[in-house]
Amino acid sequence: MNARPVYLLHPDPAVRHSLRQALEAAGPVEELDGPGALLDRVTLVPPGVIVAGLDAGGEGHGVASLLALVVGAYPDVRVVGLVRTTGLEEVRRLLRAGIHDVLFDPPDPAACAAAVLALLHRPAIAGPGLGGFTVAVTSSKGGAGATTTAVNLVALLGRLGPAALVDADAPTFGTVGTALFDDPPAWTPVARLLQQNLPLHPMLFPRAGLAHRGGFTAFTLWERPQDLDVVGPHLGAALDALAAAYAYVVADVGRSVCEAQDAILQRADALVCMTRIEVGALRNLKALGERLGALGIGARKVLFAATAGPAGGDLTPEHAEEVLGHRFDAVLPETPALRRLGDLGEIAVQTAPDLEWVREVARVRDLLVARRQEALQRLLPGAA
Repeated sequence: MNARPVYLLHPDPAVRHSLRQALEAAGPVEELDGPGALLDRVTLVPPGVIVAGLDAGGEGHGVASLLALVVGAYPDVRVVGLVRTTGLEEVRRLLRAGIHDVLFDPPDPAACAAAVLALLHRPAIAGPGLGGFTVAVTSSKGGAGATTTAVNLVALLGRLGPAALVDADAPTFGTVGTALFDDPPAWTPVARLLQQNLPLHPMLFPRAGLAHRGGFTAFTLWERPQDLDVVGPHLGAALDALAAAYAYVVADVGRSVCEAQDAILQRADALVCMTRIEVGALRNLKALGERLGALGIGARKVLFAATAGPAGGDLTPEHAEEVLGHRFDAVLPETPALRRLGDLGEIAVQTAPDLEWVREVARVRDLLVARRQEALQRLLPGAA
């Protein structure tokens, strides 16, 4: 489900419960008991509407200030404020803080549900803000496990919010479709949308992808080498539309060999650079790091993940880190079972969650979520 949730922020559990029951038809609803809980959830998944108690005699002014910051970061988020007094000056203060509608506290559940549904159906606001978090998975050479990692990573992120997986490997080399679907995927490449002069709008993208049972939607940017010229000039708009429609976007870039792929690396919020712990692969990883620097991609944006070789190999992860001059953020053990799972069309994080390999991918997920939290904190300085 791609519906954005409704968050209920109120100190009284009874009020939250009654509102939750009234709002069941609106989509997913989550109850939150304080500003800290709201900030934690907004960091992971931006809601469609927040219903918040704003009692000026308690924490009301602080909550209203937090909501103003949230709306500044997410212009499409709508807010219903619940107040115990509705004097003109109070209403004006709330409107200036970005509150979209005001109801008495405690509210009539039916009236609150009607207000929420009305806000959910209002047109989206175009403007700057914090959209979905885009992660590019790249590698220093083929065979580093970028696609397998990307598939499992997006399945983990999909448990936190709406997620999309984008096949952005060089045309004819992409393997996302064959990794996920038994038959050739019936998705619509972004290149075809552009050739048909269709707008790259967030509402259009879910129809161009294929929903996967892993809890995410899969897309491809291109199919043929000539599609690069079609997508290239519109790549930024395509990524922005995906980030507006999904809380998390994972682009499986693989080894970047063209300008369009480089542009994805530059625009991504975070990069996961994959390598194998082998002498040749490490040499290529060093070259990739230098190339990222030349593209203006700072080290803070990059996570390094390595697949360890068989036990008893020439290089250990520690030796590899010494050669590279930095630590790996995750070391994925050699796991023969992954090939068998892939042949069956299974995703390891779902069918074999106890594998050490899965735990390391979850570690990457947690590090990316921390980056997302840092990005939000930079936009919400007053919420710290």
